[in-house]
Amino acid sequence: MDGGQTFGEPTPILETWGPINSASANGSFSIVYRVGTEDEQQLAVSTTVDNGQTWQSAIASGDIILAFEADKGPGISMAPDGTIDLVFYVQDSTTEECVMNVERWQQTLPFGRIDPCQYDVFYTYSSDGGLSFSDPLKLNQQPIRGEDFIRSQGGSQVGSHLSVSSSDDFAYPVWIETPASGKTQVVGIKIQR
Repeated sequence: MDGGQTFGEPTPILETWGPINSASANGSFSIVYRVGTEDEQQLAVSTTVDNGQTWQSAIASGDIILAFEADKGPGISMAPDGTIDLVFYVQDSTTEECVMNVERWQQTLPFGRIDPCQYDVFYTYSSDGGLSFSDPLKLNQQPIRGEDFIRSQGGSQVGSHLSVSSSDDFAYPVWIETPASGKTQVVGIKIQR
């Protein structure tokens, strides 16, 4: 109420492995994050309806076990009616060069790396304020090549290549992929819940 002159104290909310994202609508707030071990991770969503006084979490990625990933954050949106929409990448290749851990990832930081892996885009939603999520649905037809993601400082980056917008009735996930024409393009799909 003072134009951003004062702030409350930072408060720990949750622990995570990597990128987070958040969404809000009509006084509800959601954070999507990773839980699990270095070898087996899942996406969870934590929600609050009391301005952060209490939070509750639910697994959003279903039975899908995610590989270690420190760079590819999920996309989340919240419709005016409180429905939470979520899109996320799942590694579609398990070759030795794709399997990362904290140590291997840290070794790539100084020089970057062209991502040799392939990915699929999955979508899920919650119509009960984040208490439960639908079974994840694969959206892309062809695997998405990591080498097609934008490159920065010698490495593939994907933070902004996955997003979703929401209305009360529809979700609009968007992502990038490179078809046979060789030109990377933004593609999307309209999902009626």
